[in-house]
Amino acid sequence: MSLWSEANKTGDDRLQGLRRNLQSWEAYDKERNALDDKLADANKEFNDTVRVYDLDGGPKDHTERLATASKMRKNIEVTFEGMKGANDELAKLLGDDKRMELADEVSESEVLSLLNF
Repeated sequence: MSLWSEANKTGDDRLQGLRRNLQSWEAYDKERNALDDKLADANKEFNDTVRVYDLDGGPKDHTERLATASKMRKNIEVTFEGMKGANDELAKLLGDDKRMELADEVSESEVLSLLNF
């Protein structure tokens, strides 16, 4: 009877691992797409930045842009950490080739997120 219980526990553990893996794939894809969108928004904000020659309005504009940049950076960092966490969970069941491919993709995303700020 103990052999049966052990086999059931092993099967349940494997099933839970596969469910976590599926959730991680979905989270990874969602976070990767969200990160791409947030990086594009940050790039657009950077490109839309213009010099303000108004001595009265310049400091206010600068403060607002710093606040916006800070919020964007925080959102990018949170999204990247979600993507990285999902990748860490996926790495448990992936083969070496796919693990390396996703690790490279995560590294590339990290570099891109650091370049934007």
